[in-house]
Amino acid sequence: MDGNVEGGGLQGGAGAIPGYREQRTGTKEMKRYILILILAQAAALFGCSDFDQFYKQHRSKPAAITTITTGENGASPVVARLGSREITLKEILDSLKDRQPRTRFLYLSSPAKLNQYINSYLNEEILYDEALRRGVDRRPDVKKVLDEQKKRLLVRALSRELVPLNFPDKKLKAYFNANSDQYRRLRASAVVVKIDPTNSITRQKALERANRAYEAALRGEDFKTLVARYSNDERTKSKGGDLGFIEKGRFPPAIEKVLFSMRYGEVSKPLEIPNGYVVAKISRKARVEPYERVRKRVEYDLRRDMFVRYLEGLKRESGVRVYGEKLKEIVGKNAKRKN
Repeated sequence: MDGNVEGGGLQGGAGAIPGYREQRTGTKEMKRYILILILAQAAALFGCSDFDQFYKQHRSKPAAITTITTGENGASPVVARLGSREITLKEILDSLKDRQPRTRFLYLSSPAKLNQYINSYLNEEILYDEALRRGVDRRPDVKKVLDEQKKRLLVRALSRELVPLNFPDKKLKAYFNANSDQYRRLRASAVVVKIDPTNSITRQKALERANRAYEAALRGEDFKTLVARYSNDERTKSKGGDLGFIEKGRFPPAIEKVLFSMRYGEVSKPLEIPNGYVVAKISRKARVEPYERVRKRVEYDLRRDMFVRYLEGLKRESGVRVYGEKLKEIVGKNAKRKN
């Protein structure tokens, strides 16, 4: 059984710790209970062969049911038993909450699929109980992993509490306007000349080749022709040198500064990259994207910035200090020993 948790900027699985069950609101539990009854009735009425059509028609539509009986005294019905322990439908639905929507929908698509999931759930519970009986949870290697997973779970839970998942448009637009420069993007093509020892292309030879491409571009030669002639990067060469749209943060600051200051049609001098040089031509000048197009990114950036500011405050309070110079010294000594 997988236990992937969706949500927040920190990914991970609650199911990594056996027996963990995250509590959610009763409203969501009721919705899932309503969903399973609707789907079970649909499967019975339409038959399994027609269920795919039902899924396509109703997967994005909210249930048009406002009341439902959960059983005697409003209790969730018992759907299985493990020894003296009763397994309720609520417990089963809770265990499905952290699954991917498509997987969750599959298990709720028919009584047979739900029965399959319940058996899988019971298998995990039985093995978990057996692991506890054998004292597996007390083994040093297992305790170490559990402690690490617990730490990650707590950090994820805290991050969700610190930063809201949704913001009003007014707040998002204010953040967008204050940081509009980071939502600029441009489009460019490039001749990429990489260092290639197997073909005797040293850094110096790569620079000379890039300079020839640059000089030819200044003479007005077709840029795609220059890409075909000088580029040795197959990925960009196959696209005629097109790099697509480039947003802030994609390239190192020094290269980014040059690209975002260039005019339409302008060609850059060879720009150094770790494994060679690029000669870029601007096919669409940098401009700020409309708010509506980047709204999701703005929301993510605001959430990230709020979290980072809070974290930086905690670090100051905690007196965090990293000895960078000592690390350089250690790395340098190790490098000398290898040589």
